[in-house]
Amino acid sequence: MNSLDVRTKFLSFFQQRGHTVVPSASLIPAGDPTLLFVNAGMVPFKDVFLGKDERSYSRATSVQRCLRVSGKHNDLEEIGPSPQHQTFFEMLGNFSFGDYFKAEALEFSWEFLTKDMGLPGEQLHPTVYVEDDESAKIWAKIKSVPERQIVRLGADENFWSMGDTGPCGPNSEIIFDRTGECRRDGSDCPITCDCDRWWELWNNVFMQYDRAADGTLTALPKKGVDTGMGLERLTAVLQEVGSTYETDLFTPILAEIADLTGVTYERATDAQRTALRILADHARATAFLIADGIRPSNEGRGYVLRRIMRRAIYYGRSRLISTDYLRPLVRRVGGLMSDVYPELHQAATALVTTAEEEEEKFIQTLGRGTAAVEALADSAQALRQTFRTAAEDPQAKFNWASRAISLADLHFRDSRLPETLKELFLEQYQSVLGAEPWNSTPEALRHAAAIEPTLNGEIAFFFKDTYGIPPDLTARVAEEHGLRVDLRGFEEALDEQRQRGREALGEARVQHEAMQAALAGLPPTTFLGYETLACDARVLGVLADGTRITEAGEARAIELVLDRTPFYAEGGGQAGDRGRISGTGFEIAVAGVRSANGVFVHSGTLTSGRIVEGDSARAEVDEDARRATMRNHTATHLLHKALRVVLGPEARQAGSLVAPDRLRFDFLHTRPLSDDELRETERIVREQVMLDRPVRTDVLPAQDAIASGADAMFDEKYGEEARVVAVGNGDVFSKELCGGTHCHATGEVGAFFIVDQRSVGAGVRRIEAVTGDNAYRWMDARRAIVEQLAREHNVPAEELPDRIHALEERAKEQPKVAVSNLPDPAQLIERAQRLGDNGALLIVDRVDAADADALRDFGDELRRRAGSAAVVLGTVIEDKPSIVVMLTPDQVQAGLDAAFIAKQLGREMGAGGGGRPDIATAGGREPSSLDAALAKAREILTAPAS
Repeated sequence: MNSLDVRTKFLSFFQQRGHTVVPSASLIPAGDPTLLFVNAGMVPFKDVFLGKDERSYSRATSVQRCLRVSGKHNDLEEIGPSPQHQTFFEMLGNFSFGDYFKAEALEFSWEFLTKDMGLPGEQLHPTVYVEDDESAKIWAKIKSVPERQIVRLGADENFWSMGDTGPCGPNSEIIFDRTGECRRDGSDCPITCDCDRWWELWNNVFMQYDRAADGTLTALPKKGVDTGMGLERLTAVLQEVGSTYETDLFTPILAEIADLTGVTYERATDAQRTALRILADHARATAFLIADGIRPSNEGRGYVLRRIMRRAIYYGRSRLISTDYLRPLVRRVGGLMSDVYPELHQAATALVTTAEEEEEKFIQTLGRGTAAVEALADSAQALRQTFRTAAEDPQAKFNWASRAISLADLHFRDSRLPETLKELFLEQYQSVLGAEPWNSTPEALRHAAAIEPTLNGEIAFFFKDTYGIPPDLTARVAEEHGLRVDLRGFEEALDEQRQRGREALGEARVQHEAMQAALAGLPPTTFLGYETLACDARVLGVLADGTRITEAGEARAIELVLDRTPFYAEGGGQAGDRGRISGTGFEIAVAGVRSANGVFVHSGTLTSGRIVEGDSARAEVDEDARRATMRNHTATHLLHKALRVVLGPEARQAGSLVAPDRLRFDFLHTRPLSDDELRETERIVREQVMLDRPVRTDVLPAQDAIASGADAMFDEKYGEEARVVAVGNGDVFSKELCGGTHCHATGEVGAFFIVDQRSVGAGVRRIEAVTGDNAYRWMDARRAIVEQLAREHNVPAEELPDRIHALEERAKEQPKVAVSNLPDPAQLIERAQRLGDNGALLIVDRVDAADADALRDFGDELRRRAGSAAVVLGTVIEDKPSIVVMLTPDQVQAGLDAAFIAKQLGREMGAGGGGRPDIATAGGREPSSLDAALAKAREILTAPAS
C-alpha cells in the first residue's frame, strides 16, 4: 500500500464514521504566541479543546503537516543517527470535541489497523497510563485478554501534553512488534526496550486538563479525544521495510541524492547514511517552510529554517561530495507532494531561488569560520612559543610577557577575530598567569606554555552560533592546527542557550497567561465597527499594568474592556482604531485596541475624571483616521492582486501594515522591481480605483472561501466562518479572507502612489504606498521640487528633461578629468564607521565618478589610505548604476569576498556582479536601484556573521 493510499483510506474511514475532514493547516500556528510551529495534529484545534472556539462539528479528522524542531518536541538532533525520526512529518488524526471518549476512540483505532490496514492483532500491543483503569478495561475487552496483560506505563510515556502549557491528558499507545524478539540478544524484551523491536504506531490522547505554567491541572470544559499516528511510520510497517526512509515517501528523494553523488542508501557507509537521511528529511522541511512563507533569517522561524538548511548543506558536503544539494532536492519534494499540497506548486520558483541563495551564503560563511579557526590556532601557537621564551629569560620576563600578550593581540587583530573570542580563548591562561601576566614567575610562564591550547565549550559554541559551523567540523580543523575542542563544554553551552530560549518563550507564555487571567470571565466583545463608528457601551473591566482593577483616576494609563465597541482591534495587518471613550465625569483618549480571544482591550489614557467598572460609556472612533485606514486597506488588496498580475502568482503576501498614514506590503519576490514593473503595478491599481468598483464583504465557511479562490494568510487565525472581501461584481478583481475594514467602493481610495521598495530579508521585498490625502501631500511636495528646478533653469516644467539632458551632453563634451567631481578621500575616511572592534574601516558611499576607471582609482586610493578597510563605492555612468567593491588583504584573509558581495549587490540592482576576492564590480539597469544596493552592502558588511 503506497503512502497516498494510506492518507486516503484513513480520512475515508473516519469520514464514514461521522467525522468532518479538515484540510491540513499551515506549519505556522495561527494566533498562538506559545508555539513556533505546529508540532502535533491537534494544534489547529487547541482552542476548541480549551473551550475558546466553537465548530459546527464535534468530530474531525485530518492529515496535518507537522514540524518538531523547537520547544518540548525537538527532534532535530535525532535526524540522521535515527532511522525513524523526522523533523517534518504528516500526522494522521481523529478528534472528538465533547462527543465520544475513550471507548469509541480505542475501538476506532483497533478496527482501522486490523481490518482496513490488515495488521495482525497479535503484533499490536496497547499501553495505558498507570492510573488509567478505564482504558485498561476497554483494551482487555477489545483484545479479549486479561486486564493484567495490558501494559501500564508512567507519565513520561503515557501522559501527553502539547508543550509546557495547554491541553493535556492520559494517553494510550498502540505498539507494533516488528520482530517478535529483542534485536540485540533474541530475548523476549519488554515493550520499553529501545532495541528497535517495538514501534509506536498510534497514540490516543484523552484531553481532560489544561496545564498552567506552574503545572496546575484544570479540568477542561468538555472532555475530548486527540489521536495521532505518523504517516511515515505506518507506511513503513505496511510496506514491510526497516525504516521510514525506505518508504515511497523518501525513496524518490534518496534516488535524487544518488544521482547527485553516486551514493545509494543501500550501499552507503554509516556516516554517509546519516548524511542521506539528514538531506532527505531536511529537504522536505525546507520545502514546506518556504511554501508557508518562511525565509531564512537570524531570528524566530527564519532562524530555525536557516539551521535546518545549513545542517543539510554541511552534512552533504562533509560526508558525501561537494555539490549543491538543496536546490534539486526541494524541487524534487515539490514535484512529489504538490498533488497533496498545492502550495508547493505555487511556491515552486521560491523553493529553488531561496535554497540557491542560502546555499551560496552558507558556503561563504563556512569559509570565514574555517579561516577563523585557523587564525585562532596560529595565535595560540605563537602565544605558547612566546611564553616559553619569556620563561627562559627571567631577567627580561616583563618585556617577554608583555610581548606575548601584544603578539596575541596582534594575531587576533590581524585575523579579524572578535574581541569576545579573544577573551574566551585567553581565559584558560588567566588562572596560571594571574591578572598581571607581565609579573608572572618563570614557573608560571612555563606552566602556561605547557597548557595544551583548547577551544573550550564556549568557543566551540561561538563558532557554531556565529559562523554556523557544527562542533565536529570545528574540532577537525582545530586538531589539524594543534588545538583540541572541549565538546562536552560545547554541549553545556548549547544547553544553556536552549534554556535561554525556553525562558524567553516561557516569558511570552507567562505574559500571555497573565493577560488571559486578567480577562478571565469576561465575555467576547461585540464588534459593531463594520456598521458604525460610535455606540453606547458598558465598562466590563478596567486594567492597569496588566492587572484587573475596579476603578482608575485621571492621567493614568489604563486598558478598558467594553461589552460592545465600534473600535477595530489590531489584526490582519490593520492597526487598531484610535478615538475617545467618555462617560459621566470621565474621558479616555484611546491610542490603540487589541483582541485577546475575542475580548477587545482598549489602551489609552484617562484624560479627566474617574472611571469605575460598570460605568456607562460612549465609544467614538476617530472618523478621519478610520477612513484613511480603510482607504489604505482596500488599496493593499488592490496592490496584492496587481503585483501577482505583474510578477506572477508567487508574489504572495508575506506581511502588511495598514495604518492611517500609509500602507506597507511585504511579498515574496527575489529581486527589485524595475521602474516599468512599478509603474505597471501602479497603473493597474489606479485603473481599479477609477472604475469605482464595489467592495463586497461576505461571510462564508472558511474552507469554502479558500476553495473559491480567496487568498488567505498562513499566520492569520480564521474561524470556521470567515469574512471574504471581494473587489467587483461578477468579474471579481481580487478576493481575500480579511476581517479588516474597507471602503464601500474602490473610488474612495482616491489617489495611489508607490513611494518606496526595498528588501527586508531573503526572498522578501517591501513596498510602501500612500493613498487619499496623504498621496496628494506626497505629490505636492514633489511638484514643488519640479517647479523650483523649472524656475532655476528658466524653462517650463515639461521641458526640464530636455534641459537637463542638454546639460549632461554638454558636460560629456568637456575634457574628462577622472577625479574632478570626486570628494576628498580624507572626508570619506573621516565619516567611515568601524568594521567590528579591530580598527578596520567600512567605507560605503555614493560618489560622482566620470567613468569606471575613475571609480576604481578612487577606491584604490581610499583602500591605500585606510590601511585596513572594506570599500564599496557606487556611481551612475551613462544612466547605469555601477559599484566597485575593494578589500584590503587582511579583510580577504578574514574571510570576506569582494566577488560574493558584488554578486549580491548586482542582484539588488537587477543585474549581476563578480571579480576577484579583493576587487570586484557590480552593475545594474536602473539608476534608482543604486541607493538600495549601497544600503544592502552596508547591511551585509555590518550584520553579525551567521
